[in-house]
Amino acid sequence: MLPLAGTDPLIVDEDGIYDPRHPNDRLLLGMKGTLSEMELSVLRQRSHEALRQKARRGELFMTVAIG
Repeated sequence: MLPLAGTDPLIVDEDGIYDPRHPNDRLLLGMKGTLSEMELSVLRQRSHEALRQKARRGELFMTVAIG
């Protein structure tokens, strides 16, 4: 996707300001995105495992959707 004519887009987060036109900034943004995806995956796995443990102990109660 190309930026609008006359604009220089920047990406800002709590760690800094990044220019997607610079290779080093693109590399860093890609790594940050990959790490974020990995963290979400780990959290999801831990959540599923916690549900399984709760079910094994007989403490998991779920309601059936109405309708």
